Amino acid sequence: RRMAPRARLACVAPSHQYPLGVALSLQRRLMLLDWAREAQAIEFECRLASALHWFWRSRGPVGEGRRWTEELLAGAGEVAPALRAALMMAAGDLAMAQGEFARAAELLEASMALARELGEWSTLAHALGWRGATAVYEGQFDHGEEFVLQAVGVARGANAPFWHALGLTILAAIARSRGDHASGPGGGSLRAP
Repeated sequence: RRMAPRARLACVAPSHQYPLGVALSLQRRLMLLDWAREAQAIEFECRLASALHWFWRSRGPVGEGRRWTEELLAGAGEVAPALRAALMMAAGDLAMAQGEFARAAELLEASMALARELGEWSTLAHALGWRGATAVYEGQFDHGEEFVLQAVGVARGANAPFWHALGLTILAAIARSRGDHASGPGGGSLRAP
């Protein structure tokens, strides 16, 4: 609002993060989110926060991202259900990154249910994968393996390579933690014939 007090449109692309070809600074991210809030552009604010999930997760601050996503979820009843599912997935992942595993599980399971109902396969793959990772962090390897196997299957069908690759990595870590270096996902052999 300070830069363009009468602005009615914000164009930030690609991925709502890099309008100038460089990552938005923390100050710019906050200004854009504040602008959306002041303009009462709830859907844009939710889309921006959902897209910024990856930025917050990899560059931080994770707490800022979690605060925004949780606040938006509290008032996002009127946004499209697919967007709500994506926002719950993002908030759940950020909660997991902060070690709040119970809250992460709650958000991720709600996201999984809604994404499955809507046929939002990419969101479902991410929610399943992060839910599996949450279980692994809690030492629940069997439970984590179930979720991650589902994530890999959904990701493969949805042409979502991120969870296909990361899921296989997590499954290998689960096998390694069990001391089972020769098993692959689902108990299959990793040994050469």
